[in-house]
Amino acid sequence: MSKLGMTLVLISLVILIMLTNGCSLFKSSSSHETDRDKSSAPIAAKDSQTIDDLFAEVAKQVPSFGGMFIDSQGNLSVYLLDPTQKVEAESAIASVFGRDRIPSDGIRVLQGEYGFLQLKEWFDRANALLALPGVTLVDIDESKNRLKIGLEKLDALNRVEQALVRINVPREAVNFEETGPIEPKKS
Repeated sequence: MSKLGMTLVLISLVILIMLTNGCSLFKSSSSHETDRDKSSAPIAAKDSQTIDDLFAEVAKQVPSFGGMFIDSQGNLSVYLLDPTQKVEAESAIASVFGRDRIPSDGIRVLQGEYGFLQLKEWFDRANALLALPGVTLVDIDESKNRLKIGLEKLDALNRVEQALVRINVPREAVNFEETGPIEPKKS
C-alpha cells in the first residue's frame, strides 16, 4: 500500500475511534496536562456517553442546570438559572457522575443565562453551520454558558450571523473564535 493510502487508512481509523467514543479521547486527563489545560475543563465523560449526554441527564433532573466545569482554581463551577437550586444540582450531579465528583466544600454556583438543554438544542441546530465555508467548529462552551463557533477568519462572521437567524439560534448565546484554517497534521 502506498504511503498516501496508509495515511488515509490511519486517518479513517482515528475518525472512527473518535465517533465511536463520542470524542471522549479528548476529554480525558493525563499527567502531562498543564494547569491551563485543566482550567475550564469539563468533567470527563464515562463509558460511551458523551459529556453532553451526561450534562443533559443532570439538566433533566434540574432544568436550571446550565453546565459545569473545573475552573482555574480547581473548583467545580456550575451554572444555574436559579442559584437557590444548589442542593438539587449537587444531588443531580452526584447521581449522574458519582458522589466522589462533588468536592467536600461543594460546588461553586454561577448565575447562568441558558439551561443546558436549551444550549444542546441550539448546538444540534448549529452543527449545520459546519457546512459553511470558513466555519471550523461548533461546541457548547460549558465554561461560558454559551455556544462557541470557530471561524477560520472573522470575515465570515456576518454570513454566519445571518445563518444563526435562519436556524433560530440567538446571536447573544454564541461566542465566536478565530481559529485559523484547519490543517491536517503532517507526520
